[in-house]
This record gives sequence, structure tokens and C-alpha cells, in this order.
Amino acid sequence: MRRTQLLWGVSCMMLAMSPCYASRGTGWRWYDAPPPPLKTKQPDIVRTTSQTPPSPQPLSPQQQLKAIQEHYKDARAEAVMHPTVKNAMIVMRWHQYFLKMSDEFGVAFKKALLVDPTLSYRATYPLESVARQAYSQAKHQTERTVIQRLSQAGLGLMFVYQGNDPLAQTLTPSLVKQSEEWHLPLLGVSNDGVLLPDITHNVVNDGRINPKVVPAIYLVNPKTKEKKAIAFGFISMDELTQNLTQIATDFKEE
Repeated sequence: MRRTQLLWGVSCMMLAMSPCYASRGTGWRWYDAPPPPLKTKQPDIVRTTSQTPPSPQPLSPQQQLKAIQEHYKDARAEAVMHPTVKNAMIVMRWHQYFLKMSDEFGVAFKKALLVDPTLSYRATYPLESVARQAYSQAKHQTERTVIQRLSQAGLGLMFVYQGNDPLAQTLTPSLVKQSEEWHLPLLGVSNDGVLLPDITHNVVNDGRINPKVVPAIYLVNPKTKEKKAIAFGFISMDELTQNLTQIATDFKEE
């Protein structure tokens, strides 16, 4: 029995040493070797085209001006709340900056007037005393010509008033005299039934004319019954002349 066991053991050893089985020994003992590394699938990499961030858009002139104003307000508020020499100097530098910009704009303004003189106010409305006199004379001549045309067309003036109103009483003599010089007949319309004696032709308002403010002066066309407001309240005769001319010409230069 012992001999049989010995022979069996020798046979097993020989089989193990056989070339046919030597290569499979490790396979039988796979659990003795460290486990092979797991092959994990790498995640797919989504490649995106690298984009350079867009450059900031430049501020518009209006945005720039607003930003400057905000900086100045902050500096001024800081100087008021914390009146130090440093903060005061910052505000003063802001003032110098604004004065410099104002001067530069003034220079550009003058250059523009030389390039296009039609933009000049003084070219049409001179400011010098001698030139103003010539301009005023031409203006008065235009006013007389326009008002003369109104008189020739048969137009007149309507004066709506309160007879007890001191303003109406004060305005009436000047208005009567001016209407005579213009050769424009004047019709007085009393709202309160009190007639002003300086006006030759007076009637009591029957409700067909209801100005919101009195005294009121209208330019009227008796033929067409059309009327246009010239003035409300107290007014000087120079201003009334100007208003009448502008109404007659529809505010256009003659």
C-alpha cells in the first residue's frame, strides 16, 4: 500500500514537469498572481474650439459723459462728507478738467462758425449797438408793412375784458391809440357788462367768446368770422406789435 502511494506521487510530479502541462500550471494557480489591471474605458473628451473672449465694446460719448458725471458726483460727495485737503483737491481738479473741456468746446464752436457762417446767430441778429439799431429799424419796417396789409384786407382787433378790472382799464388807452395808428378798428367786448368809455365800439359778451384769461386780444376777420389770439393779460405795445406780426405771417420771417 505504501509503495502504491509512492508511485502515485512520483507520477504526479512527472506530469507536472511535462512540457505539455508546464504552461498550464500558472493557469491553474491564477489566484496566486496579482489580478490584472482593469481596463476602464476612458470618457470621450469633447474637444471644443478655444474662443478668445470678445473685447469690450467702447463706450458711446453719452455713456462716457455719464460716467464722468458719476465720478465727479462721487468725488464731490466724498469731499462734502469728509472735508479733507486731499478730497478738496480732487474736486478742484475736476473743476479744472471741466473748464478745460469747456474752453476746447468754445474754440471748436468758433471754428465751426467760420466754416459755416449761416450757423451764427449774430449774422442774423447782431448784438452790437450800431448793428442792433439797423436791425431794429428793418424789423419795424417789416412790422409796419405786415400790419398795413392787415388793414387793407379789412381785418380788425377784438378786446375782451372785465370793465371793473384795473389791468383792463390801464391797458385800454394804449390799445386804443395803437389800433388807430395801425388803422385796425377795435371792438370791445365786456364780460361783466361794464363798458370802458375809451373804446368807441363796445358790446356786452353774449357767451360766444369765452377766453380762459382776460383781458384778451384777438385778430379778427369780419368777413370770415375767423379770429386768432394775439395776447392774454397785460402786454406792452411793442410786444403786441411783435405778436401781431408773427400771427399774421404764421411766425415766418418776411
